[in-house]
Amino acid sequence: MKTIILGFSTRKDSNLFSWLIRFITKSKVSHVYIRIPIPAYNTNMIFQASGLRVNYEFYDLFLQKENIIEEYEIPVSDEQYAKSELFRITEAGKDYSMKEIFGLVYVLFMRQVLKKQVANPLSQGSQAYICVDVGACQVGYEESGNLTPEDLRRWCKSRYTPTYSIL
Repeated sequence: MKTIILGFSTRKDSNLFSWLIRFITKSKVSHVYIRIPIPAYNTNMIFQASGLRVNYEFYDLFLQKENIIEEYEIPVSDEQYAKSELFRITEAGKDYSMKEIFGLVYVLFMRQVLKKQVANPLSQGSQAYICVDVGACQVGYEESGNLTPEDLRRWCKSRYTPTYSIL
């Protein structure tokens, strides 16, 4: 059994996109990432969908821009861990799905105003991702596309104890 570190954050600056996500989802988090320890160098890398791509970022640079809100060490099977590693290798460099963000606004409107559950009509599947899709795939959560960062955070909180939290 291995663990994957799933984290939730928000921008330090007054980024409009981050603020809109937090406002629309009524949350303190706007971003999902995977923190990957690199013990040989006593550091970490971040795997995320951000900056219009699925990418890796050096942890220290990530911390200059992001406030960490919560992190969870999620136990996964060896099989799921291998799938997660393969996902990080094959999906790095793919596009950020701006279409899915607009579809998510529709999903939230239907959920919050009309009290209906609908699929995201603009989800691009494995062609492009948003941060919550990347995080959900890493821990084997299969129902991404309709998730917000707050939805995934609540899912984690209902199953695991955060290893770090300012909430």
